[in-house]
Amino acid sequence: MGNFSDPEQVCEQILAAIGHRSPPTDLDAVCSLWPDLSVDEEDLDKEGYLIPFGVHGAEILLRRKDPSNRKKFTLAHELGHWTLAHLKAGQLLLGTTGVTHLSFRTNHKVQTSEEIWCNKFAACLLMPISDVRKYLQDTGHANLTSGISRGPSVFQVSQEAFLNRIADTTPINIFEVVVADGNARVRRRFPSKYRPDEQSDSVMRMFLDNFCMTDQFLDEQFSDEYRVQALLTHNSQYSRNWLVSVSPQSHIGVE
Repeated sequence: MGNFSDPEQVCEQILAAIGHRSPPTDLDAVCSLWPDLSVDEEDLDKEGYLIPFGVHGAEILLRRKDPSNRKKFTLAHELGHWTLAHLKAGQLLLGTTGVTHLSFRTNHKVQTSEEIWCNKFAACLLMPISDVRKYLQDTGHANLTSGISRGPSVFQVSQEAFLNRIADTTPINIFEVVVADGNARVRRRFPSKYRPDEQSDSVMRMFLDNFCMTDQFLDEQFSDEYRVQALLTHNSQYSRNWLVSVSPQSHIGVE
């Protein structure tokens, strides 16, 4: 990804600068690190824009109608572009620094190296790796599934963003399963980067086969929208390595 700095390390600098201690991340405090950066909401056709004013700073515009969690991720993403312009030799320049090489971008759908970096930056800023791991550790194995279902509200992010972050930073694999007419199938999967896909697929097939034979899930725990199932794996140093989110058909539909 070019010569970009590690977004995890950059976010650590930012979080240290605002005195971050626990989730959720205070994005107002992050923005205050640069007095020449402002944030506003308008009726936009896109999720957000970063508008540069040269030596006078910049403004981040967010789409007013978006849900709060969506706006937070968009703001964090745009802060990624702003931060890239303030990096020098891996160190972050804070305060009014007269950045003049910030470009005006209009298409977030184009997955350039910078766009990919900024998405990663947003995830790291909103869900610091230390916070995610501490949260799961404090939750404990016995309550891990319900803890994961509560995680998005704790970190104030979308469910998809939180599940992706878990898959990126822990050995936990998460599968969302839809159940209809006594059959179960995987709708979405969030495979851990710590585990080969072949192993997760094998365990998932075993899980679905077991459901088809017993017509039930063991040790179910309930949240507002999801029934969450933990499957204990063998030959692993992790006692609960595979998590399955089971959603009734009435909640998310069947494709």
